[in-house]
Amino acid sequence: MGKSTPYLVVRLILKGQENRGERLPMLLRRDTRLPQVHAMEWVFKRRGAKVASNTIEGELRVLGWFGWWLEKEGLSMDDPFKFVDAFTPGRIEASLGPWLARDFSDRRVQKLSVTPEVIRQRLAVVSSYIDWRLDNAMRELSVRTESTKIQAMAKIRDSIVVTLATIANTQTSSTRKEGLSRAEVVRLLEVVEPQSYQNPWARGDSAAAFALRARNQLIVHLMLAHGARRGDLLKTCTADVKTHGAEPTLWIRRRPDDPNDPRKQEPNAKTCERILPLDSSLTRLLNDYIQNHRTKIPGHKKTPYLLLATDSGRPLAMRSLNGIFEALAPQFPGIHPHLLRHTHNDCLAETCKQMGISAAEATEHAMYLNGWLGDNTGTYTQRTRREAAHRVSRRVQREMFAPIEDVPF
Repeated sequence: MGKSTPYLVVRLILKGQENRGERLPMLLRRDTRLPQVHAMEWVFKRRGAKVASNTIEGELRVLGWFGWWLEKEGLSMDDPFKFVDAFTPGRIEASLGPWLARDFSDRRVQKLSVTPEVIRQRLAVVSSYIDWRLDNAMRELSVRTESTKIQAMAKIRDSIVVTLATIANTQTSSTRKEGLSRAEVVRLLEVVEPQSYQNPWARGDSAAAFALRARNQLIVHLMLAHGARRGDLLKTCTADVKTHGAEPTLWIRRRPDDPNDPRKQEPNAKTCERILPLDSSLTRLLNDYIQNHRTKIPGHKKTPYLLLATDSGRPLAMRSLNGIFEALAPQFPGIHPHLLRHTHNDCLAETCKQMGISAAEATEHAMYLNGWLGDNTGTYTQRTRREAAHRVSRRVQREMFAPIEDVPF
């Protein structure tokens, strides 16, 4: 959160028999190390909705920054009725909005402001928390004798929520929503080749340097081929990869709160479990990495995870994966992991169109292949439908990795 903040977020790893390995983030007061009761109550409410621990940790950080702002403004939510009198729309717009746009990181060089998308997310967290606190305060009032006070509080609460939403909606995101063009994909695939002189990772011809470049190339290919999220790949184990037989596959599995995962920030697959097909090029890449590079990483036998830090053999961390794309940014401005997910889905839509697949069926395929929650729950229990999606996916992979620059998608 930044060492200068009066709050900090810690992560407890539970060791009980029933909840061993479960991650529990906590927001503490830095000087007293005491938990912030209301924030933690809100957390437990969120956990009931099966929100990932990483998401909760991020939300607690936002609440810590919000608590810091309250202190600087001389405000407190201990008395919600006094709070709403001082928490005016003008104060929200002039002070809280700019405050939540700050870069609170510990980086030596800080940004002037975080991205509009991050600002919107922070405002949404604060809005949800305030709404919950005020709703709880109103529940303590008597409907019989204090109905007027309840109505007035409800009106103010709604006004606060609307004000925060309005500020959030005015944030115009500069984040690129469409995927890479075909020409950009071709160039990206050329750059990530381990032998490419433009490759930005680990210069040199040592086995460790080549293993790192091979691992990073594999990550880029998997994200393009399957639209895989960071958590999908970081939680993949070698046992989830089947490269032999007539139909090689990759199994995206959910492993939340894994007691054997040593990473402080445990990655999680946010989407549904699914089995994805591998075309010949991806199968070769996976085989090459697993057989020829991963086996040379020190300590590789101590962990089942596929993607490892090449210097230590520990499971690859989320921050390290982000660093892979930061190194690509000078050559591909605006690139980030999720951009490759957009690129995959652009190609998926175009491939379905080329194959004459209806819009409804294309949506079903996208829902399954992306692991999205939706109306696909019962659809893909049928083997024929799943096989149809796999056929589309193999076609996407052939299109994606074909060395033809004029294939549109």
